[in-house]
Amino acid sequence: MGYHALDTARATWDLSLSPAVEYTEYFVVEGGSENPDVGPALVFDSDWDYELPRDIDVFLHYRASLMQRASGGYHHYFETGFKTELYGDLDLDVTMLWERTQVTYPDENALVPEQDDVRFSVALEYGF
Repeated sequence: MGYHALDTARATWDLSLSPAVEYTEYFVVEGGSENPDVGPALVFDSDWDYELPRDIDVFLHYRASLMQRASGGYHHYFETGFKTELYGDLDLDVTMLWERTQVTYPDENALVPEQDDVRFSVALEYGF
């Protein structure tokens, strides 16, 4: 189920809530663990875009998934940043991404991964 919360010439904001099926396959698992894991999920999405003057687009995407504990419990995904035209077909894209998984499982060496991942990226894009 989705809803257009805002739709103007400069800004859009879309919201959605939906049932889903979560399929999780681990590359390496501790002995005795099920792989892959399939189960029901509930997913909430929020997409917000805003166009600033001088061709600068700001964006924010958030997703929350509520799953079975075997699939990670809950999962947050947050991405934000901006895109701008530098010169002609050359664009600059700056993005920050944060992901969090409630339950993480050890690998074959009994090492448990961090619950949070944060990444930053800077990209130059050329369209032709």
